[in-house]
Amino acid sequence: MGLYHNDKDITSANLSYGNSNTEIYSNLIASVISETLPLIFDTNTNMDTELLKSVVQNALPSDRLVLVIVTRQGGDGVVKDIGFPTLTITYTPPPQNVTVKQKLLNGAEFGQIGYWETNQWQNYPSGHTFPFGINNTEYLQSETTIYNNEKFNNWKDNISSSYINFNNYLVRKNANQLISSFDYVDQANIDFSSENMSNQYGSIKLKDPWFRDDNSDPKENRNRGINAIWHLYSSPLNVATSGDHQGVFLGQSGPSHQWQAPYYSVKATSPQTISLNGTNHTFYFQNWEASPSGSAAFQNATALETTVTIIKLKPKNMKRMNKSLISRYLNPSIH
Repeated sequence: MGLYHNDKDITSANLSYGNSNTEIYSNLIASVISETLPLIFDTNTNMDTELLKSVVQNALPSDRLVLVIVTRQGGDGVVKDIGFPTLTITYTPPPQNVTVKQKLLNGAEFGQIGYWETNQWQNYPSGHTFPFGINNTEYLQSETTIYNNEKFNNWKDNISSSYINFNNYLVRKNANQLISSFDYVDQANIDFSSENMSNQYGSIKLKDPWFRDDNSDPKENRNRGINAIWHLYSSPLNVATSGDHQGVFLGQSGPSHQWQAPYYSVKATSPQTISLNGTNHTFYFQNWEASPSGSAAFQNATALETTVTIIKLKPKNMKRMNKSLISRYLNPSIH
């Protein structure tokens, strides 16, 4: 029962009984016994709650508090049903100071952290220390705009991580630092393609863990992390850093990370029927390709739906360039 081994956490203690029969009360003695201070309560007398509180406090170091219920037989020789006693302990957990930082890929701190208090977002500089209550859920928001070609990627303390911003942060003992990490983003295109045909036709789907499409909480829109959902777009889709998706992270997941979530996913529809010059053409999916070759890796390039990672460029080639994920279709049938 010693959650924090801190006798200052206990604010009150009270012992009550589940049976209100006064005849039974006269036959009941309750003993509260700890390692250091035995104590007897008679239910016909007023309970000294401060004394009971001290008993509970003294029991904390041993992590044990024993309740002994003693009954006497009634005049007919029958032991009475006494009901169940209830021991109520009220405690206040000690505060946990948490320093919240926002960092770029090179480790530099910058900008503001949003903290939800008094029903609105209040901004604090990166590196601010908050005196949170242990086991409280606090709402923290990293900046949602791109900064130096980087955007929010994850929250992490020494216990767990989260890819959702804003974050429902559970305060835990000994977790005294929370970091919002930014990472580099670039643009990518997703196209429908078939021989002798423009990519201005067809449709594709994208699942982006960092797309801020969740408006279920009135505080503000946020992304869904590993619970991202599909969105349908007309081809070609330019996932630009200036657009709603704010680009894509390079090297996010992929074979070198055993395709560990979160990751981007693309999905094609097959067959697709497209009207060209008044005639319907049916297209059948064949495979996914990357352009230029090697600029992306697919977990299963021949599947309609697949996880994909945009390959990081070597530092000497670290510049913006068009990288396309192409859903390749066979020559259409015409009907």
